[in-house]
Amino acid sequence: MTNPGVSLATQNTDGTNWLANFFLLEPFYKDGVSYYNYRYFIAAGVLVNSAVTLMFEKWLIVKLTQRYDNQKIEKK
Repeated sequence: MTNPGVSLATQNTDGTNWLANFFLLEPFYKDGVSYYNYRYFIAAGVLVNSAVTLMFEKWLIVKLTQRYDNQKIEKK
């Protein structure tokens, strides 16, 4: 037995999902056309964003550590 509240929360096929309407989201299948390959672009974007964020955080940590280490040496 399915819960109709769950299906409304996960699909926006008839425009009744308030959250999908708020963010202007469209379903992956609309007007007989499937847009499921769009999920791969989203996944690739998430992976690229994660890698870039990780590299920037590591760079920032190294630079800040060097700066504070140099300040500590100068104070001595």
